[in-house]
Amino acid sequence: MLASFFVEMLALGFEWSQPSVADNGTWSNESIAGMNVRTYVPASAPALPGGRALMVSLHGCIQTNANLQSGGNWQAVADDLEMVVALPAAPNGGVIAGCWDYYDTNHSSQSPARHDDNLLALTDTLLARPSLDLDPDQVYLGGLSSGAGETMVMGCLAPDIFACIGINAGPNRHPRSQRPRRPNRLVHAGAPRMLSIGWRAERSATA
Repeated sequence: MLASFFVEMLALGFEWSQPSVADNGTWSNESIAGMNVRTYVPASAPALPGGRALMVSLHGCIQTNANLQSGGNWQAVADDLEMVVALPAAPNGGVIAGCWDYYDTNHSSQSPARHDDNLLALTDTLLARPSLDLDPDQVYLGGLSSGAGETMVMGCLAPDIFACIGINAGPNRHPRSQRPRRPNRLVHAGAPRMLSIGWRAERSATA
């Protein structure tokens, strides 16, 4: 399942705790930053003094955030790690077939747009809610397919916001001729011939 891929990614910046005894967290469904967002909050208190981690997970093309809620296994992982999970839907149904707008090289950290601004506003909104008790140093972003492409863009635009990003079945950040021989971290995604890359977010020259 999708959430199992991100367990290793989260371990990069999250100290593991014992699974919570009570798994009675709640899902909410609301509009935030121009997106429909499904958010899960565990019932247990934060495991660390700094607060809970925030995991934002992006669906792929021809998918919805409802698909991630029902089939992504996020609730069990959130209960175990005592973190908040946010599943936004691509604004306005996406650019094509529900896809996130990660295309081209004209994304800007100075004037974010094209879904980039929506995701930054979502993160800011959730971090500002005292009831969630979120740790701003434990904000993670991951995605599948076009969601992986958008995740890669956000990791370049906002490395000061996202402690770590995870790419699952997404595009490579380098043209084939410029790909690094060994990526920083490889995570097996559980499917034949599928490797996913999770790396510590770094600012790129195009940000």
